[in-house]
Amino acid sequence: MGIDIPINIYQRLAFIKERPSMFVGSKSLTPLYHYLNGYIDGARATLANAGFPDFEWFSSWVKGLEKSGYDLSAGWLHHILAVCGNDEGKALERFFELLEEFKNTKPVCEIQQITDNQRIFYKHSHGSYWMNVYEKTCAIVIWRLVPGRTYWILCLDSGGNALAEYPIDNRVQAIQGINFNFAISKEWEKMSTEQSLLFLTNIYGQKIQE
Repeated sequence: MGIDIPINIYQRLAFIKERPSMFVGSKSLTPLYHYLNGYIDGARATLANAGFPDFEWFSSWVKGLEKSGYDLSAGWLHHILAVCGNDEGKALERFFELLEEFKNTKPVCEIQQITDNQRIFYKHSHGSYWMNVYEKTCAIVIWRLVPGRTYWILCLDSGGNALAEYPIDNRVQAIQGINFNFAISKEWEKMSTEQSLLFLTNIYGQKIQE
C-alpha cells in the first residue's frame, strides 16, 4: 500500500499549471478558482504547511498590484479577469505569473507601541468585538508584501499575540484608520526584511520555506 504524502497548496498549483485541463477541465481561470476553493475547504485538515507567504493573503495582495477597479472584498478571480479583459486564457496565464511573484515577495513591517493615553477609540461607536480588541491592544503593526501596495493592520496584546488583523488598500489609509482609534505618533519602528519575516512567521505560525 502506498503512503500518502501531504502536499501544500503551492505544490498542488504546480501540478495544475502543467496540466490545467486535467484538473479543471479547461485552460481557464474561473474553473481553477472554483476548484481551489473546494480543494482548500476539503483538504484543509491534511494540507501540508506551505510556508511563507500564506496563500490566504494572495487575493488582497493581487488587489494592491493590479488596477482592477474592484475593492478588497472581491476575490483574486475578479481582479485578474478585469485586468485581462475577461479573457479566461490570458487570465490563467496571469494568475500563474502573479503566483510566482507572490511566492517571492518580501515582507516589510512597521510597529508602534500603544499606551493608555493614546486610546481614543471610546469616542466612537464600535461593536463589542472591536471594543474588546482595542482595549487589549498594546502594539500595532502595519505590514505589506513588497512589491504589493496592500497593507495589513495587526493589533497585538501585551504578550505580543495577535488580536485582530485586516487588509487595507495602502499605507495612507492604514494610518488614517489607526488614527481614528489611537492617537499614534508619526514615528514607526521599521523592521528589516529578515526581522519582518521572522516576526510574521512567528505571529502566523508559518514555516519559512527553505
